[in-house]
Amino acid sequence: MIKFNVHDGMGCILLEESGLELLILTARHSDAVVKRFKELGITKIFTKVLKKRDFIKDYLKSHDLAKHEVAFMGDDLQDLAAINEVGVFFTSSNAIDIVKESAHYVTLRSGGNGAVREISDLIIRSKGSTPLLEFNRNLEKWPNTQTIEPLWEVNSGVFLTKKNIYQTNNDRIGDKPYLFELSDDIAFDIDWLPDYKIAEALYFSMHGMAELSYNYDKGHLKNNYPRKLKHIETVIN
Repeated sequence: MIKFNVHDGMGCILLEESGLELLILTARHSDAVVKRFKELGITKIFTKVLKKRDFIKDYLKSHDLAKHEVAFMGDDLQDLAAINEVGVFFTSSNAIDIVKESAHYVTLRSGGNGAVREISDLIIRSKGSTPLLEFNRNLEKWPNTQTIEPLWEVNSGVFLTKKNIYQTNNDRIGDKPYLFELSDDIAFDIDWLPDYKIAEALYFSMHGMAELSYNYDKGHLKNNYPRKLKHIETVIN
C-alpha cells in the first residue's frame, strides 16, 4: 500500500496556485501515484521515464525554457544525471549519499514525510508571491505573537461535502466553504513523534489524568498506569 503525505500534497497545490508548473517524472508506472497527482490537479505526469536528463533537456528546448527557470527534486542516481540541466537541484535527507553531496539543497525532512512541503514553502517565500507572514516593520520592528494577525490552516480533521462537489470540482472543498474554527489544543496536528508526546500531555492535562507512560520502542503502553486508562492501549495498538 502506497502512503501519501498530506503536507506534501498541499505543497504541490500551493506551488501550482503560485503560478508554477509542476511535472512529475517517474521511472515506472503506478496507477495509485498517477491518481494521487491528478487529485492534486497536476496533469503533466510522465511515467516510465528512464533517462530523466534527456527528458528534461528536450522539454526545456520544446517549451523555450532556460535552465535557471527550472527546479528539480530527486533522490537517486537517475535523478542526479539531470543536475546540469536545471537551475536548482533539490534532494531529501534520506537520499543516497552521492546525491546529497551534489545537490544544491538537502531538505531537513525525509522523502514522503514533508520534504516536498519544505521545498514548496522555500520556493514560495523566495518568489514573494505568497508570503507566509507579513507585518509592517515601520509600526513595530520586532512584532510578537500577541500583535501579529492570526493565521489559519486546514487541519483536515473533518470534511462534510456533497457528492456533486467532488464530481464538479474534483476536490472536497467547494467554492463557498464554511470553516469551523477550532482551538489549538483541540485541533492539535500530529505528524511526528514529538507532536504525539505534546498531544499526549495536553490530553491528560485537559482530563485531569496522570501522565501516561508509553513505550515507543516496543509500540505499546506500559502496564504500570491506572486501570481506567486500559482502554487506550487498544486504540494505540
